[in-house]
Amino acid sequence: MNTTISNPDDKTARKIFSSHISEPIFEITRFPTGLCHFVYDITTITSSKYALRISSANTCHFIASAMYWNEYLKNLQIPIPSIYAHSLSKPNSYMLIERFQGTDLCNIYKELTANQKKCIAESIASIQKKTSKLPKAKRFGYAQSYEQVNQSSITVWKEFVRADLSRSKERILKAGFVDIKFVERAAIALSRFDQYFNNVQPIAFLDDITTKNVIIYNGALTGIVDTDQICFGDSMLMVGLTRQALLSDNVDSDYVEYLLDAMNASIEQRNAVTVYTLLYCLGFMGEMGQVFNKQISFDQERYEYLISLFESLEKQLRL
Repeated sequence: MNTTISNPDDKTARKIFSSHISEPIFEITRFPTGLCHFVYDITTITSSKYALRISSANTCHFIASAMYWNEYLKNLQIPIPSIYAHSLSKPNSYMLIERFQGTDLCNIYKELTANQKKCIAESIASIQKKTSKLPKAKRFGYAQSYEQVNQSSITVWKEFVRADLSRSKERILKAGFVDIKFVERAAIALSRFDQYFNNVQPIAFLDDITTKNVIIYNGALTGIVDTDQICFGDSMLMVGLTRQALLSDNVDSDYVEYLLDAMNASIEQRNAVTVYTLLYCLGFMGEMGQVFNKQISFDQERYEYLISLFESLEKQLRL
């Protein structure tokens, strides 16, 4: 018997949407970004807009955790989409949600003025400040719920950071494209921040509102999306990922400076952002040649560019 479960497609999305909304679909398009869910942009014949997030068989738990955190974030008046319908049934859980006007920050970053970048950074800093008001967890890391994170084996932030490094190492070894020496060099850089990591408290922050999941229209924030989990630890981690995303796109990282200023980051925290950026640079290398909900091809030119970024960050950390 064939037990293979196929991934959702346009037909799946149409069927789900039509089971909740009677209005005919005018256009349906899958978003090209995202490695976890299959996300569809849906417009009806009356120009009403929706987003439909469908899980694969392996990512159903993220839909459940998004539902769990939704009320917490709404109560903090964080601008996340309204949920019109959802299902936690396997193999394809889903959420039919409000479609914010605009596009991901990365798609229009080059068009923004300095003042617009500054205002967006201040909005994101405000969202992180609100999120930090959630009760502290007892442990560290990505959380699908308080119950889950409080049973985590990660008792100090350093362990979380090391686990991220180990994940990149596993991916690099599996794909066989990236020189393993970069893992060893990253480990040396991280070891210099052990005292900083040990002082981090399990405070809530949104780890994935970077250059993606931050929706911009007319140069201003309209909302954030894909809040599938909360991370408990150092919010500077999110800034490091944001910086790496901008560097990877070969654009200026002025937005990161505005973000650090808006978050009142100390010199020590700013230095930590550099080592987090290095960690994510390695992570981007590790994603090359992997299969998530789509294949990420190995590109030699991109690999060499990431190497140059890695070495530049290493140099900054030695200064």
